[in-house]
Amino acid sequence: MLVTANQTLLDEVNLIVSQIFAGCWVHLFVNEYYPTPEMLLGDFAEASFVGYVPRLVTSWSAARLNMCGAAISFSAPEQVWTVAITGGHDLVWGYWLETAAGVLLAGENIGKPRPMFRAGQQTALVPNVTLQSG
Repeated sequence: MLVTANQTLLDEVNLIVSQIFAGCWVHLFVNEYYPTPEMLLGDFAEASFVGYVPRLVTSWSAARLNMCGAAISFSAPEQVWTVAITGGHDLVWGYWLETAAGVLLAGENIGKPRPMFRAGQQTALVPNVTLQSG
């Protein structure tokens, strides 16, 4: 089988993903924050609604190139959080990814905040990471 340079790059990214991102935790944040390359863990205010716990991600999709070949993306399975008891005042603005050792890997603002006040309300997210140059 002929392997292109792009396939070689994807193979290398998949190796990195399996070593670094598998076993990371997905945390929800409730402050209106827009992650930047300079972000720190202290920039995020973690959700606190009853029923909230960070989710462990053990597998990721295979890395894929975008149409122009300028970015590589991979994603985790959907993660779902449910409010257990009515109360609180959390508005979920996004999520961040953190290793078990407490290293911040990535963060994303989801655009429109999602209320998590009433029992049964849910937030479902598919963590996605895009690597691009520049």
